[in-house]
Amino acid sequence: MVNLVNEHTQGNDVLSPEALRSLTGYKQPKKQRQWLASAGIWFMPGRSGHPSTTWYHVNHPLSLLNLQSADASRTEPNFEAM
Repeated sequence: MVNLVNEHTQGNDVLSPEALRSLTGYKQPKKQRQWLASAGIWFMPGRSGHPSTTWYHVNHPLSLLNLQSADASRTEPNFEAM
């Protein structure tokens, strides 16, 4: 099993194939892509079909960004109503 916590898990380093297998629990690229998509993690499929993503995207999934922006819109006042 690959150690997922190291100095590279904070930056824009691309996940190795072993790290992707360990993170998703799947070996097949199709299953890895499905898992990443369901977790809201951005990825780019390569020519071979294997997903490619960075640790930044793993640590900052799109699903959390959408929740944060929705919360921000609820807390801002409606300036047009003033």
